[in-house]
Amino acid sequence: MNNKRISVPSIVSFALGACVFLMTITPPLWFVLSPLVFYVPAVISLMFGIVGIVIATNDSRSDMLISIVALVFPILSLFVLFYTRPLSGAPTSNESSSSYQAPVAPIDRTYDILANEVSVGFGVFTTSTDELGETSYSLPVTITNKLTVRKAYSMEIIATGSDNRRIATDYVDVDDLAPGQAKTIATFQDIYASKTSAMETATFAIAHISEL
Repeated sequence: MNNKRISVPSIVSFALGACVFLMTITPPLWFVLSPLVFYVPAVISLMFGIVGIVIATNDSRSDMLISIVALVFPILSLFVLFYTRPLSGAPTSNESSSSYQAPVAPIDRTYDILANEVSVGFGVFTTSTDELGETSYSLPVTITNKLTVRKAYSMEIIATGSDNRRIATDYVDVDDLAPGQAKTIATFQDIYASKTSAMETATFAIAHISEL
């Protein structure tokens, strides 16, 4: 007959550890409770578990296996907390709003870049057909770096009709533009044939430009 007994610290470690573990695997609580609410009882549970093992080691009447099992929940809880609720993470909903700064959206520098950093010139939209009957389209766009440092840009170019309705949009990147260098890029090469006539009389403009 097994007369082994379970030490009180092991019982406390098991019960407290189980509660914390259930809390850590309940995501809605992450946004309501501070990380300390999870970490403090988990650490306390771990400490009680260690005390339980020490008692079981020195007292032959204590059940060593149960004492070791009691450590499972606090260890698992701390492991999960380490990866899901780091103490240095973003503040939860109940923390002071004065200590939290919302992410700031990037400022659109299109006007500033076009005015001070680059000059952009548009060529003529052309349509050509090769000997195989394949039709190709192109609008040459030249961008010149007015600065004394190398730059790279991403541009959104739009084509609008006489009614100011957008006909087409193209996105291009200009890499490694040296100081004073001008690069010409072919744009609007993927155009539906039905838009050809409208593109030939369209007005072209830079809708957005940003640094890469």
